[in-house]
Amino acid sequence: MGLDVISSGEATYWPSDRQKIPDILDCGVTKNISRELLDVEASLDLSSDHSPIIVSIRIPQRYALPFTHMNIINRINWLRFKKYLSSHCSESIQLRTPGDVELSIENFTKMMNQAVEHASTTITSQVLIVFSLQIFNYL
Repeated sequence: MGLDVISSGEATYWPSDRQKIPDILDCGVTKNISRELLDVEASLDLSSDHSPIIVSIRIPQRYALPFTHMNIINRINWLRFKKYLSSHCSESIQLRTPGDVELSIENFTKMMNQAVEHASTTITSQVLIVFSLQIFNYL
């Protein structure tokens, strides 16, 4: 099936019974994702007998979103967003080759960006300039 089990490699289960030893309880399963793109770490934020894992996937540069006005959203009308996706989604996508997958990812990304743009209001550029100046004061 091509599945990979991923973990932090460290114990994630911490039993209160001293007769038991720490063990790996939390793990993840991936398929067709290169291990070089994955970061796995235990989350130590919870007070529990186990530490859940956090899996981060580094997205290759070709899929990274450029900084545009869409990255700074004030409000999204979720009903409008849903209606846009409902009217523009295709349910007959065939993924037979890696090229089909690449094209589908690009089309999906474009459609999501268009849905966000259609259903959202953005912060005005004047506010962005003030915000940018405030950030530079901290650098």
